[in-house]
Amino acid sequence: IGSFHHNLLAHCAGRNWSLASGLDGDNYYSGLLDIFNNVVYNWGHRATDGGAHEVNFVGNYYKKGVATTQSTILKAQLEGVGLGSQSYYYASNVVENTDGTYACDGTDNTCSRTYELSGGQILDWEVWVDEPFFPSDAVVDDAKDAFKFVLSDVGCTQPVFDDHDIRIIDETLNGTTSLKGSKTSIAGHPDHEADAGGWQAYPG
Repeated sequence: IGSFHHNLLAHCAGRNWSLASGLDGDNYYSGLLDIFNNVVYNWGHRATDGGAHEVNFVGNYYKKGVATTQSTILKAQLEGVGLGSQSYYYASNVVENTDGTYACDGTDNTCSRTYELSGGQILDWEVWVDEPFFPSDAVVDDAKDAFKFVLSDVGCTQPVFDDHDIRIIDETLNGTTSLKGSKTSIAGHPDHEADAGGWQAYPG
């Protein structure tokens, strides 16, 4: 089981997360993913997509930014490349709009999710299930609590708190951006390291 929890993904245009687990030796979908209590801010055209055999997707907090153009936070992509099934336990996820209101407040487990078929995939199973596939190996917090916990405890803090991490945490908290891409002019999404001040000169 791959477990990913209490992380901050900010100002990423896509792959927030991109799920993948491959096929086993008999060409069946495989892989178990436990994705919970992550914070995603100001994504662009892709939030979370891809697929695995069994996925718990619980208590994540997605906060839209000015660069966000996709409102669906989880798109299960059933691509017809293997045998067997790909299913999701999707629960208690929050989506915050740019004005501070909630598109999803965590109570409607059908909110901001979808699936798509391609590659001749025949859907003969239930994509969405009502119970988790497996227990988590860490405490699963309420999504709104997780937002506070994550922003209080992420980033490079030793030997000093990294300036860029401070900036990203502040922008996630306040719903702001402080830079834009030099080619695309997309707020918060640099196109080159120079757009974010360039490489820092750390002492040897």
